Amino acid sequence: MTIKKVRPGRLYYQKLVCLILFSALFFYTSKLKAQALSEGFDNVGTLTSGGWVLQNNSDPAGDGWYAGDPAIFASQTGAADSYILAYSGNTIGTGIISNWLITPVRNLRNGDVVSFFTRKVSPDSYPDRLELRMSTSGQSSNVGNTATSVGDFSTLLLEVNPALVQGVYPVSWTQYSVTVSGLAAPVSGRFAFRYFVTDGGPTGNNSELIGIDEFVYTPNCPAITLLPATLPQVQTGTAYSQLLSQSGGAGTVTYQVSAGSLPPGLVLSGAGVLSGTVSTAGVYTFTVTATDANLCAGTATFTLPVCPAITLNPATLAGGNIGSFYSQTITQTGATGAVTFSVSSGALPAGLTLNPAGNISGTPTESGSFPVTLLLTDANGCSAAKSFTLTVGCTPVFAALP
Repeated sequence: MTIKKVRPGRLYYQKLVCLILFSALFFYTSKLKAQALSEGFDNVGTLTSGGWVLQNNSDPAGDGWYAGDPAIFASQTGAADSYILAYSGNTIGTGIISNWLITPVRNLRNGDVVSFFTRKVSPDSYPDRLELRMSTSGQSSNVGNTATSVGDFSTLLLEVNPALVQGVYPVSWTQYSVTVSGLAAPVSGRFAFRYFVTDGGPTGNNSELIGIDEFVYTPNCPAITLLPATLPQVQTGTAYSQLLSQSGGAGTVTYQVSAGSLPPGLVLSGAGVLSGTVSTAGVYTFTVTATDANLCAGTATFTLPVCPAITLNPATLAGGNIGSFYSQTITQTGATGAVTFSVSSGALPAGLTLNPAGNISGTPTESGSFPVTLLLTDANGCSAAKSFTLTVGCTPVFAALP
């Protein structure tokens, strides 16, 4: 088969028509609508519905882009025809080939990486050239309307065989990659392939046939940290609501449970609101993933205790006297396993201490009223607090009779 002089035959047209009809019958959903982009060109007919733009500015214009043909060469990976190709027939006779393949819009930032595979037909009889360009003009797909114009795609990121020299363009699948740099700030834009060959066409001295496969755009992701670091406990039978937030993510951030399970009765909304009412006590561990508009993600693992009602007793503390030994034991109902008591605010009178088992003891050395809040923590991390006032009086002094 002489690709230089013969345009792809009826098989190409049949493929293209079938692909277009297929895409009209089915709703298109794929990774193309996400911020990260991975395109294997399994179905060229659905590219435009996924946000891609195909425009042939060749002078004079001939055919456009085609699905791969395994009779010429097989794809880099996947089905044998799952690549996209451009060739000398993109212009008529002898002309300038300028055939554009433009990606969907993405939020671009320094450090983003674009990679793809390309090759040409073997043997390499006529030189080919491929450019990868970038636009920072948002939704624009403007490449001008002439064979030499580039419109908004003025940034040349990478060029395969820039000098149009025979034997330079690879004749086996070869991966190229480029890292975005030089942007003043994150910006919306697009990437574009341009099959650009001067003196090309079926009767020209340049141009033959090239394929592109496995295009991947990988955003440069910052660290995304979920907040808060720990979640407040859930009380059984009580409505619970806690907003999760994050730092580092860009644009709209969505939240989902990616491992483990929430306590029965709680749900996590995409906006990060954890809410509901739980009736069964226990300890639950789960992982939440926050994904930003660039498909960058951060995760955090939470351990959330669901606590029963815990009551501290007695209702009030017995009073004491200076110089007299004092002892009062705090008890509880509702806690799970071993419990620990501590003073969370206020202070006991000088001379008295609270041990972890809940016993207040000692000999007070000062009088007065002493507000103090005691905190209980059980084996599941559930806690309950109760405020008391401990009153210490003066020990009566009796004078000896003469």
